[in-house]
Amino acid sequence: KQWYQRRVAITAGMCLSHWILGVGDRHLNNYLLDTKTGELIGIDFGHVFGTATTLLPVPELLPFRTTPQFAGVFSPLGVEAALRGPMSRALTSLREIKSVLFCLMDVFVREPTLDWCKYSKKHPSKKGQSKEDSWYPRAKVETARKKLELGNPSEILRDELKENVHVGKEQAFWHVATGSRKLHARARVGAVCKSVDEQVMCLIELATDLNMLGRQYVGLATWL
Repeated sequence: KQWYQRRVAITAGMCLSHWILGVGDRHLNNYLLDTKTGELIGIDFGHVFGTATTLLPVPELLPFRTTPQFAGVFSPLGVEAALRGPMSRALTSLREIKSVLFCLMDVFVREPTLDWCKYSKKHPSKKGQSKEDSWYPRAKVETARKKLELGNPSEILRDELKENVHVGKEQAFWHVATGSRKLHARARVGAVCKSVDEQVMCLIELATDLNMLGRQYVGLATWL
């Protein structure tokens, strides 16, 4: 029981932090597992702050990996029953120190990566800023801020998809992200969630939606 609880808590914290930081490319080779403690560690952070969603030809839609094999780890409770509590507590703790996190993220605005600088110069901001402005790094940090301020995960995903030039105005992706009001709770929630628990509920629903899992790049092997 203690091993199971530890495994669930570690997985919940990792999934949540990956979502806030927009860590993508979560295929099976980008995880390390300690078989003695149950600790799961993510590696290879080549796609962070949502670049796997905004830049790739086949955009990533999942906030974190909860494929059938990962979901099986949480049996017999299931993903929502196992993750919702630990993830809500982790998000509450992060929100309590969000001012510190924002200060750390500001480093990416003051000293952006070379790829971000190139993108900022190549693509002028939609708000009319010059190509030399650091609008792109600021936009990435602002997305992380929305996540820590109870933004609806599906609304945030839809905004990121609108930035992807490969998707363009393909509204099918937007509809998948939003979901159906009849079937999905996230579609009935506004742009901002009422509570941490509601945000986590929307997040888990988004991550386990089979319609989302089935639209991922084949290399992610989301059937596993």
